[in-house]
Amino acid sequence: MKTLGLVAALVALLMTVAGCGDDTTAPTIEAFYPHPAVDGNVTPTAIQVNGIKVLFDEAIAETTVDTNSFAAKATAAFGRGVVSGVVSYDSNTRSATFMPDSALKASWAYVVTISTAVTDVAGNNLAVEQLTTITIADPAPATDGTTDLGVDASGWPNPSPDSDGDGYADSVDDCPYQGDAGYGVDANGCPNPGALSTSTAG
Repeated sequence: MKTLGLVAALVALLMTVAGCGDDTTAPTIEAFYPHPAVDGNVTPTAIQVNGIKVLFDEAIAETTVDTNSFAAKATAAFGRGVVSGVVSYDSNTRSATFMPDSALKASWAYVVTISTAVTDVAGNNLAVEQLTTITIADPAPATDGTTDLGVDASGWPNPSPDSDGDGYADSVDDCPYQGDAGYGVDANGCPNPGALSTSTAG
């Protein structure tokens, strides 16, 4: 029995010296957020809240994930400006997050890069630099062009309605429904009588 134990110990030692059984597999990326094909164009607010994320297939050495190995910059069409921010790594979810210091520009496109400097906990580098391009949505313009009621939870404007599309919000338009026909007129001669304001606009 002692002989078998010595043989097993010797085999284990030889395997360690030879590197047998070590992790030699390069880490890979399982997912990006936002992903153009899945998430489409996202608002500046969505990026400010959630950041730009990358999910790895295995545990990553946290010290290798930083703003040098995980970076974002504007595409050539928008000047290639580097986006400043901070990078964090969550070992529980195997995900890294890049949080920009300021809001990304609406309608701009950005290239996100994960370099081969990233390694797993065994020291294996990402085999190939990974790139993805994200486009920031252009928030819908206010329908009246003048009234700002803030934004909703997704960062989209909450404009006051302009039912007839004449450029005046219903709240300041004496004839807010003049674009529709067939329902008679009110005392002011406006088609489709509705709630009228005291303004003479429109």
